[in-house]
Amino acid sequence: MGLYKRACDGGDATACNNLGGMYDRGLGVANGEARAAAFYQKACDLGEATACSNVGEMYDKGRGVAKDEARAVELYREACDRGSAVGCYNLGVIYGNGRGVAKDDARAAALFQRSCDGGDAEACGKLKKVAK
Repeated sequence: MGLYKRACDGGDATACNNLGGMYDRGLGVANGEARAAAFYQKACDLGEATACSNVGEMYDKGRGVAKDEARAVELYREACDRGSAVGCYNLGVIYGNGRGVAKDDARAAALFQRSCDGGDAEACGKLKKVAK
């Protein structure tokens, strides 16, 4: 953890995201969702797409931060725009359910397609359901 912390402090986005994951899952450190969210946010701010999706999920579920669906949508969109298949998937789920945004099956399908194209098998399955 010490090396990740030094690398994160030095501006390494991947190290910040990894630290977030360690705190999120309690791997080698006490589980600390608030600390996880802070590290994920720092990694997102440094350009790490996966971290944007990770912190978006925390806002989506209210883990370590106050639940904020609008903020989750922003973060998922940022993740998706940066190439995160998971970010596109999560955003697709939100549009498919109409949770915090207007329900939009066409937009959900387009997001699932992006995610599927990015290698997310679950998105490929969702895409088949939306296309019916």
